[in-house]
Amino acid sequence: MSYSTRLYAVDIDALSAAVGSCDDSLLRRLRDANTPADDAAAEVELHGDVTLRITSEGRVLFNGQPMTLEELSHAILSIESGSLEVVMEFPWTKGHEAVVLANNENVPKSGLERVITRWECDDPQVSKNLDKTARISWSRTESDGDDDDSSFRPAFGVSEDALSDLVFGRLENSGPDHGYALEVICFVLGELLPDDDLIGDLEPLELDTPLEQKRTPVPLKHPDFPVISFLTADEVAAESRRLSRLDLEFPDDEDIEDAREALFQCLKRAADKGLGVVAFYS
Repeated sequence: MSYSTRLYAVDIDALSAAVGSCDDSLLRRLRDANTPADDAAAEVELHGDVTLRITSEGRVLFNGQPMTLEELSHAILSIESGSLEVVMEFPWTKGHEAVVLANNENVPKSGLERVITRWECDDPQVSKNLDKTARISWSRTESDGDDDDSSFRPAFGVSEDALSDLVFGRLENSGPDHGYALEVICFVLGELLPDDDLIGDLEPLELDTPLEQKRTPVPLKHPDFPVISFLTADEVAAESRRLSRLDLEFPDDEDIEDAREALFQCLKRAADKGLGVVAFYS
């Protein structure tokens, strides 16, 4: 899927303690893990063949032309190859969320090879704390590649300032890049749960899982993107037991059925280890 939910099994208390710990050794580990998986791609400035812009008012512009969501879906599905550059103007709006959900459905069905995401902001006070570096948020190679989950690692490319801010507790002006920095900490302190890239948006699974609710394990100021949620170890155990009693079949949509089972298996794995779960949807 072009946009997906990534789940990390992690000790929530240890995660909370890491933020503001002023631990230089942890910061070094985060910097090592933050190295993009594709070093060659990291050495060049990233640009897309086509550009999708979501303005600060939530308007959708595709190659500069205003479009409805339906028109955007048709435009993306018609792309035969190349890369899509998604420019998100701060702040996050319902329009941004709607476009993300639409891309989740349409990008994998198109011929696109990768999606590049970056932020822009006209407010100089916000802009100075907002990482505007372009990053590869999805690529077909990563999604269709090696089936060995142990060899997979996400490419982060988060600003070092955001990593440092979390380690030293400077959260008063936190923004989207700090959400990605939190994911790096979860990756270093915990385990990326294998879902075979089956879990996208959680709401269509119709499981009413508490992971659909936005909440962060640390006090980020603007946790709108990536969307973050978490469960404590006790909540993971309870949710795993609840899902084990449900019929996870979904005859109308095989993809949803597979995603339901993947979510259950991820939560069960975390529950078996007595860990909490942090979810990132982007």
